[in-house]
This record gives sequence, structure tokens and C-alpha cells, in this order.
Amino acid sequence: MFAFTHLFVLCLGFLAFTHSRGSPLTFLPFPADVQRSLPVNFTISALNITLPNTNTTGAPMVLGQDGATGGAQLEVLSTWNSFPYNDFPALSLFGGQLRAFTKRGEWITNATAPSRGQPLGWLTSRLYHTTATDYSVVPVYGLNLAKYVLAANERADLWSLCSWKGPRGQTNVVFDVSASPPNPGYDIADCYGVWLIVVPTLPPHSK
Repeated sequence: MFAFTHLFVLCLGFLAFTHSRGSPLTFLPFPADVQRSLPVNFTISALNITLPNTNTTGAPMVLGQDGATGGAQLEVLSTWNSFPYNDFPALSLFGGQLRAFTKRGEWITNATAPSRGQPLGWLTSRLYHTTATDYSVVPVYGLNLAKYVLAANERADLWSLCSWKGPRGQTNVVFDVSASPPNPGYDIADCYGVWLIVVPTLPPHSK
């Protein structure tokens, strides 16, 4: 048991080293480390793990516009720099559901199921509350940057930031760009891998 623990600590130290060097990072959490609920609200920052990076806090993320359909408004997780508005200042995780709250604390917005090669999408509606349960958080050990990173399908290492083409194009979080469809709306060569850092806020979320 001691040998295993010692090896585990050494591995975590290596992860911290490769991250500090700005090297590409494969993050494979132990199943027991995955948590599907958090007791507090939070925001998300996207931390570049692909290129050398002096920014240790990451780019703040918000829910950007993605159109509307059939009584529902669609959003995507975007950088605040590309969409400088924040109508949903608090997120929460409960039973694998990734939720967003309005400035009044109202919960009518949920993340949709992760789709490979597609942005992390959201749906806002008062008519129905169908929610995906594919999300979780994974603790980050040995780093002073954050306590948790967001995962989808228990993978925290498949997020990228990609810039959409055209006027007012947003920079959005994409899940697994390696599986992007033809003409995805972004240039895969310009995408870069990120960790989605969970930044706790108060008060605790409502169940």
C-alpha cells in the first residue's frame, strides 16, 4: 500500500511538472476521484495546457449566444473576451447535471449532452428541464491553481478552445476536436487544449 501511494505521489508530481512546462497533458483520473456533485456554486476558467503559458488563472468563461429554437434559447461556453456579457454568473453540478443560474438565482438553464467535435452547449427553457447527466469534476493534485477541473464522460483532457469564423465569432469550448465534423465552423489547427478550472463561489446551490 505504501509503495502504491508513493508511486501515486510521484506521478502527480510529474503531472505538475509537465503542466508548468506548458507541455501537452493527458489527464486520466482514478474512478474514485470523479465527483458528480459539488456543494457550492462556481464559475469556469479555461487554462491553456498546450502552449507555454504564464497565465495561471485561465480565461474566464461565460455562456455565449448560440441561437434559439422551439421555445428554448441556446448557449455555448465561450470566453468572456469573445462574448463580454455574463447573464449566468453561477454554475452548479448536481448528480452529473451541469446547471446555470441567472443573476436572480433562477435555474432554467442546463448543459446539453457532450458531443464529440461540438461546443459545450446549453439550453434555456421554462417549458422543460430535460438534463444531461454526463458531467463531473476531477481533483487536481499538486497544483496551486485550483481544486477541481470539469470532465465530460469522466474525461477532463478532451476540452479545447476554438475560434469561430465570421463577424462576431466567439471562442468556444469544444469537446474532443479530434472528432470534429466536416466544416465545423472553426479551424482545428487554431484550437488548443485547455483544462476547465472550477472556481468556487457562494452561496451553495439549490438542489
